[in-house]
Amino acid sequence: MVHRESMDKKNITPAKWTLFLVLGTFAIGLMTPIASDWIKLIILLSALILFIGCFISILSIANTYNNRASSINGIISLYLDTVMLFASAYFFTSVIDSGDSIVFGISQVCMQSECYLNSLVQAQSLVDAFMDSIYLSVLVMTTSGDSSIGVGEGWGRWLVIFQLFTTVYISLVGLANYFSHKSSRELADMEERVIKHLTGKVSVATQPIGQGKKTIWQRLVSFFS
Repeated sequence: MVHRESMDKKNITPAKWTLFLVLGTFAIGLMTPIASDWIKLIILLSALILFIGCFISILSIANTYNNRASSINGIISLYLDTVMLFASAYFFTSVIDSGDSIVFGISQVCMQSECYLNSLVQAQSLVDAFMDSIYLSVLVMTTSGDSSIGVGEGWGRWLVIFQLFTTVYISLVGLANYFSHKSSRELADMEERVIKHLTGKVSVATQPIGQGKKTIWQRLVSFFS
């Protein structure tokens, strides 16, 4: 058990992947409009790494699934991690997708020097885009519809497919495992109570005669002594 907990601490959790993707996307959004050509090349390589990280991060949900599916709080935490993880993926997609062909309806972020005003305005537009990405992730997670925001073409559709499959997996398999574990624990507790009850009866029944209740004479002697 201790070995398993130590391995879980070494693994990158969905929350850590989310933080990594969000901070990386913010850095790309802030630096790209004012960067020189060679810095933009470095940013492009960083974007490719984040692109790969978007899909690798989805696998981190499976790594934490077994540890959280045994309690309702764990399942709720897994839901929230899934929402934020896919929100970071939509956020990254919206920033690098200037033509809104992959994701549409999310606040536009200036990625060219011609439209760049200052770092404060750029940061505000990135925050707005991230908030919209959370909204999109919640819509997909709850299978709700909003025609003003969504995915268009390309690998954005694969993100939606992965998120929907993850939602169904957590909802069906996760809750089924939870109630299965719960019923198993209740059955084990009931069995333990029955065994204790029977063991108590056997111990009383096997007591030697005379070791039970005290007689009236014994009570009087013990009272005056």
